[in-house]
Amino acid sequence: MSEDLVIGRKELIRYFQGRLRLPSDQKDAWQKICRWRKKYGLELLFHHDVNGKPYIIPVEIEAWDGEVQRLEAAEKRMAAGDIQP
Repeated sequence: MSEDLVIGRKELIRYFQGRLRLPSDQKDAWQKICRWRKKYGLELLFHHDVNGKPYIIPVEIEAWDGEVQRLEAAEKRMAAGDIQP
């Protein structure tokens, strides 16, 4: 992704639209992002500028997503008995 920052609620909703299957209503979509952020402990990846606007750095989100996928794959292999914990 070529963007350095994704700034503001509307842009964050647009960025996460495909990943989180957000509702079409802006308010509901933002609430889902906030719940997702708290549920998965991503407060450190969501920043705020001096005016209070939320922003993310897409590279950080993509790195986190890659780590989550790696861990989920390891959990599946452990459940299948392929590797030991």
